Amino acid sequence: MPVAVQPGGCDPPNRGASPDVIPNLLVGLTYLALFPALQSATAQQPAAAKTSSTDIRVVQRQTTDAAAIQMQPPPGMTFIPGGQVLVGTDAGQVTEYGQNDPTQMTQVLAETPRHPVTVDPFFIDTTEVTNLQWKVFLDSTGRKPTAALVENGWPDGTFPEGQEDFPVSNVNIPEIREFLAWCGKRLPTEDEWTRAARGDDDRRYPWGTTWDPKLCQSGMTVPMVPVAVGQFPRGASPYGVLDMAGNVFEWVDSPFAAFPGFEPLPLKQGKKTVTLAPEFNSTMKVMKGGCFVSTKFFARIDARFGQTTTSSDAALGFRAARSVQPGLEALRHAKQRLQPPQFAKIGLDEKDFFGTEINAYDDVRHVITGYRHLEFAHRAAIEKGKGFAVIKKDSVDSPLPLGVLGTSEALLMSDMKDPATRKPISIPVGEYTLAYKGPGESEKHKAWEKAHKDDKKKDDKAAEDKPSSKKSKDKGKDAPDEAEGDQSLGAAVPWPGIGSIHDIAEDIDFPQDEDVILFYNAANAVVAWQKAGHVAEVDVATIAATPENGGKTWTIEFSINQGTPKSPRFTLPIRLVGDGLPPSP
Repeated sequence: MPVAVQPGGCDPPNRGASPDVIPNLLVGLTYLALFPALQSATAQQPAAAKTSSTDIRVVQRQTTDAAAIQMQPPPGMTFIPGGQVLVGTDAGQVTEYGQNDPTQMTQVLAETPRHPVTVDPFFIDTTEVTNLQWKVFLDSTGRKPTAALVENGWPDGTFPEGQEDFPVSNVNIPEIREFLAWCGKRLPTEDEWTRAARGDDDRRYPWGTTWDPKLCQSGMTVPMVPVAVGQFPRGASPYGVLDMAGNVFEWVDSPFAAFPGFEPLPLKQGKKTVTLAPEFNSTMKVMKGGCFVSTKFFARIDARFGQTTTSSDAALGFRAARSVQPGLEALRHAKQRLQPPQFAKIGLDEKDFFGTEINAYDDVRHVITGYRHLEFAHRAAIEKGKGFAVIKKDSVDSPLPLGVLGTSEALLMSDMKDPATRKPISIPVGEYTLAYKGPGESEKHKAWEKAHKDDKKKDDKAAEDKPSSKKSKDKGKDAPDEAEGDQSLGAAVPWPGIGSIHDIAEDIDFPQDEDVILFYNAANAVVAWQKAGHVAEVDVATIAATPENGGKTWTIEFSINQGTPKSPRFTLPIRLVGDGLPPSP
């Protein structure tokens, strides 16, 4: 049985804030039986519009476009300027909001104390993510609706007819994170969500201080059912963000934990005094905004409730956010999937990184249809380091961590050749940890050579005994690279029998006598390499990315700030398979 929203959840009208009210009562067919008006209401929704290729708008963004980014939000999103926002409820209002009911007062206590927070500028979806957008995501990635979704609203494997613009619900945090990685977004934090809903003033609801049941879909709206997003333009926040009160609760990416300075509340009951305190749980995530059967108490901007991340519910959806810097979300997703031990302590420099991204957006159906990207972030600066001569020597046995590379395009590794065809090998879409190794045989390689000495002798003997044709003899190691003009050639995964490059658990063989850049997978095994190219010890400079050949090739230059007068600056050539990623115009 699904986990109920707690505490209180969606509260039907005239029932106060009883903790016995659980939105799971509204799930799926049970919900339809309780509220048959939903079936007739949804039948009145317009059918989904058909789309032609001319309706797909392509929007490109790069980190170098910082000055223009705020003027052009990504499709379907609203720009929220940075600034200070008041978060939470003043402790003096607990009795007023709680109406002297211990349960409701405890819920209000979870919002205390009120405190100012400074929020950086960001983008947020203008509405909640819809059923249609979720279906496009599932179809694009080959996924099927989860059992929770099928059992509670999508019985035929898709949303009911007429509900394409309804907010998607019955999805949990792990599923949502997969969606967010697919489209290059993230969940907003509680502070960001509050900033988008409240703006600069002290309003109680997105539209103002006074409750108005005509400005959102709540328990005071007849019928009490979810509706298509964007139906209440007069209920918009100061920045024009819609549906931040009512319709469905929204996940935010903040733990259900006490605010700084929180204090329990002693409450006198007759001759006894009880202490009220919410059951905070940092493993839970916060949900905000109220839902279609909420009272005004739950629709307040400051109302917050905890929910376990694996829970799903018919009254709980989400909207996405995105940082101002293009590619930053994709970079964070890449780092999260890699969990690179090389950066566990050092970290990445998120203020000096490169990212380019292309969003494909359907202007008729109002959905993202694709997201392509390339991003690289180098290692964060350290206060005291070593000169490059020492780094070069040390890197023979301990490669120097360089950064994290993420890409939606396959990469052509020009220095790696298919043994049979002598054509460059490509490695698949994904994320990689990069490190530099100087020339010299490492102790690890010596141990590997010793362990595989007998195997190598057997392979050499087999090669000698195998007859070869004149054609194969002529194809020596100095043969021309036939794949240079045809990037579709070469192995997609260079090792037969490997389903995914992340399945590789042991380092591949790579040159020991050259400066190389190593590519590590999620198992922290070397899966690819390329020659390091030019490395100079110069003054620290910001990252630079230069596109060539229409975006099929990118040259990324970056500094590893060692806290020394001069620091190594690396040149990283990236060759993309296929059409590449054109630079922003």
